[in-house]
Amino acid sequence: MAEPSLKPLEPTGTIIDEFEDAFHSVCKYLDQIDDKKPQMEDIKRDADVLVSRFIDAGRTCEQYFLQKHIQIANAKPEQVLKEECNELRLEITRKDTAIERHYEKLRSWQETLKPTAASRNPPSKPGQLSRTGALYNVHSQPS
Repeated sequence: MAEPSLKPLEPTGTIIDEFEDAFHSVCKYLDQIDDKKPQMEDIKRDADVLVSRFIDAGRTCEQYFLQKHIQIANAKPEQVLKEECNELRLEITRKDTAIERHYEKLRSWQETLKPTAASRNPPSKPGQLSRTGALYNVHSQPS
């Protein structure tokens, strides 16, 4: 099998370009595997090298953006606070939505179980627990 392009990645200008080149080299190699039917040892070795390059390029990108984030945080701390406030607002919105979904499911189950609960005999004393563990309304007046 012809050796895949395992030469070191040439810097092409930006770290994003290097990341993209590493990704394309992995994809290109995977396409070549389908065409040539190489030995498993060769596939594993070559794929490990290419994937390692891709991971390294990804780490380099991550490092770059973390450094830029730190620079912005030092230069404009109010911007970081705005971002954190926006993230917290989004998180609160997501959690409110999840809580609302749970309430809807709870109402649905309560409606489903209402006939079953009504068919059971209520406890003799107000405030007493039923067999299911549900507390009957203590403040309701007997009719």
